[in-house]
Amino acid sequence: MLARGGMAEVFLARMSGVGGFAKLLVIKRILPHLNDDPEFHEMFLNEGRVTARLNHSNICQVYELGEVDGVVFLAMEYLEGLPWSDLAPLLPRGRGVELRVAATVLGQICEGLRFAHEYADVDGKPMPIVHRDVSPQNLFITNEGVCKLLDFGVSKVLTEGTRTRTGMLKGKLPYMAPEQIRGEPIDARADVFSMGVVLWEALTGARLFNRDSDYQIWKAITEEEVPRVTSRVPGLPVTIDGVVMRALERDVNRRYPSIRAFAGELREVAERAGGTFDTATLSQILKSLGAGKLADKNEKVSRAIGRPARASEPPPVPAAITQPLPTIEPSVTQHSIALRDASVKLGRRKPRLRIAIAVGVLAIVVGITAALWTRKDPAVADAQRDAAAVVAVATGDAEQQGSATDDVEIDEPPADDPDHNEPDKPVADEPDKPARPRPVRRPKKVVEHKPPVDA
Repeated sequence: MLARGGMAEVFLARMSGVGGFAKLLVIKRILPHLNDDPEFHEMFLNEGRVTARLNHSNICQVYELGEVDGVVFLAMEYLEGLPWSDLAPLLPRGRGVELRVAATVLGQICEGLRFAHEYADVDGKPMPIVHRDVSPQNLFITNEGVCKLLDFGVSKVLTEGTRTRTGMLKGKLPYMAPEQIRGEPIDARADVFSMGVVLWEALTGARLFNRDSDYQIWKAITEEEVPRVTSRVPGLPVTIDGVVMRALERDVNRRYPSIRAFAGELREVAERAGGTFDTATLSQILKSLGAGKLADKNEKVSRAIGRPARASEPPPVPAAITQPLPTIEPSVTQHSIALRDASVKLGRRKPRLRIAIAVGVLAIVVGITAALWTRKDPAVADAQRDAAAVVAVATGDAEQQGSATDDVEIDEPPADDPDHNEPDKPVADEPDKPARPRPVRRPKKVVEHKPPVDA
């Protein structure tokens, strides 16, 4: 026996054929005390029917659904490697390695989920399948660096109607979406929420909704605030918070609309943090970090099939996971708007200064032009002088009035003016005409000229 769960137990088997053909398989059978339970019996058959349809490299393959002596079983693909629940706790923290490895593993799993969510039968009729039990125990990394989605035992084909009994929840409570744990109708976005929980735990190394009772788990999933990843691991880029928090939206309409959209944004953040790993590098990471667990499993399998345990030295830790997280440039995304706004404000200081200088120069030019125009137009000068005189009289300021008058020089009339013959004496033959006042001159201050005015 390789493993035993709450519904089934798993055995290692070997299939033989002619010409020395041999292949290792896994036999999964329902637990004896549940074999007579119609509900569990139907769930087990459902897993075989659903998984047999899903032929994808990131989904564990089912070869046969059978029955022997009244006990149903599944013949499944044998995988060498470790579940994500064993590898994730071994990842180094604080250097961005956890983000890159998680994006690599979950990115492959998302491909398997996408295939299930978009599945169509041989006639092209859509038959979307929701897994409903996405959790670290059901994600597997093989020794070759290929990631597989396991256990479609509680999966649901959305076009086949409702079969679950009222009040019965299928899946692991700490990874259920709020609508799933409340018993409401679900779609593929429930798997997106579960992937968000798996991602949060992979990055922080802690459990998100693990509580002491089912009621406390229900309350945490449906009501309690979710801590941001960077509050637990400050070394990670802040953009990862946006990806995790959107996947964990309680409002299904604000969550990622598909597993493809979630995987795309996760991959984008990982690329700015150094990128995801190829299968060869992921294989090295698995074999180096999980060397002890792999050796224990190898010994167990060797005893089961009667072969000597394979002794091998663990490979060195790849350099890619020992390097620090690269400096991440701010990007114009929903999760880096603050950085973008700050850079814009700093970048605009010099242009604003140049604009202010240009406006000042323009004001000076306009002022000089207005002054020159005023000097050339006697009518404007007269209006300015009259306005000054009116102000002086209205305020009763004699000194200001005198000053305004003194600043005005009456220019000499032209030489051909008949009144210019005796400017200093009154005219004798015109007694009733008042004498002309003598002009007051201030040559150093006067800049304006005006013809004489009769007193």
